[in-house]
Amino acid sequence: MTWTFASACAVATPLVAYAGEEPAAANASESAPPQVPADPAGSPAAAPVAGEGTPPTASSGPAAASEPASRRPRFLMSAAVGVSIDNHGIADGRNVAVPSLAVQGGIGDGLLGFEARLFASEAAGRFSSPNPNPAGAKTIADVGADRQALDVLLAIRPFASGAARGDQAWATRLVRSITADVGVGVERVSVGTLSTLRGGLVIGAHLDVPLVRSEDGSELRATIAARRMRAASKTLEVAGTTAAIGDSKLESFAGLTVVF
Repeated sequence: MTWTFASACAVATPLVAYAGEEPAAANASESAPPQVPADPAGSPAAAPVAGEGTPPTASSGPAAASEPASRRPRFLMSAAVGVSIDNHGIADGRNVAVPSLAVQGGIGDGLLGFEARLFASEAAGRFSSPNPNPAGAKTIADVGADRQALDVLLAIRPFASGAARGDQAWATRLVRSITADVGVGVERVSVGTLSTLRGGLVIGAHLDVPLVRSEDGSELRATIAARRMRAASKTLEVAGTTAAIGDSKLESFAGLTVVF
């Protein structure tokens, strides 16, 4: 009887132990928090990457600044009319005002620039001198001297050291335009049917009066200019006499200049 009871307890003990583990597992499963299914809409978004369609963030650094466009030199074109003070080809040697024309182009409106100018004057058939012979005609037709020249010049603007701005006052733009010209020139001088070539130094100056200015800086100006050429004299046979052909006294003209 005793042996039978002990055997029954030994057999029942594992069953009790195994049976006791079930409540523990059940309690563990009940104490664990419920698992919530992942919500794709609630998941954190990936950090944007600069250069892949999203604006750069503070971590990706500032966007590269675009380089400013370089400012090209200004171009200048002018046409002017005036007079050339000359006494060559005039019988009594007096100075006369010969009609003249100048066309000029340049690059750069700063401290230094370069200019090229075509100049022409025409005196033939325009003047006459008193006849020293009382028995002859009252006047003698003067042959006159016609001149055509090409000048290559360095333009120096002493008051234009800084860059030009669109908001400058009218007086400032006027002072900036004061220009001294220094360069070389080649001149063809015609007296009657004879002509000769001369080369020498050209000096001059001009002032531009601002008239109209656009938003992009283009401008229309009135130009007042003076020119003087210094070159070696040449000799020509005019009406059987040898005549020395030298420099005119002065050329002055006025016109319009376009700056763009």
